[in-house]
Order: sequence, then structure tokens, then C-alpha cells
Amino acid sequence: AMKEYGGRAVLQLERLSESCPLPCRDGLGKKLSPSERAALQRETGSQGFFSPKLMTNYFTYYDRDKKAHFVLYDTSSAIKRKLELALQRGINICIAVPEQFEDIHHEIW
Repeated sequence: AMKEYGGRAVLQLERLSESCPLPCRDGLGKKLSPSERAALQRETGSQGFFSPKLMTNYFTYYDRDKKAHFVLYDTSSAIKRKLELALQRGINICIAVPEQFEDIHHEIW
């Protein structure tokens, strides 16, 4: 995109929070609100990690049917890393839906 559009490229920032069953053949997970994700993480006792390759946080857990799930989610620090990467790549305009960041906006901007 940067080769084609250069300084006209714009980052569309979306807050990721979803649970994907494994295997996830279609690549589509179940969307989770930040509070749903936090409750799931507490209930399962799963520890979160940051993935530099995915540029987001994740954890895994097994449901009651012993099926594995992979949960991807953005924290304020993950969002800041995404914004820093965009700036490093020459993207200095970002659009976002404010409601997605209500609980963490003071930590990001």
C-alpha cells in the first residue's frame, strides 16, 4: 500500500478481541467485548502473551468439551505498538471508532 499510495495511506485501527476454535479453518472467530474477554481469561486462568509477529496479545484455553481456543486481543500497549509501526512505515493518519477504545483511550492518546 505504501508503494502505491505513499503519504496518502491511512491506518484503519480496529480493536481486536475474538476467540477462535482450533483448528479455525475459515479464519473467523467469535467477537468478544473487552469485558467478555477479560471474564473468559479470569474464568480459564489463562495467562496472556504479546506476539510481535501478530502485533497483538493472545491466550489459549480449553472449553468444557475439551476443544482448544485461541483468543486474540488488543491492549493499550498493543495498540500503541501498532501506531508506532504505522508511523515507522510512514503512515501518519489513523481513523478509528472511538467507542472501541473508550476504556483505554487515556492510555493510548
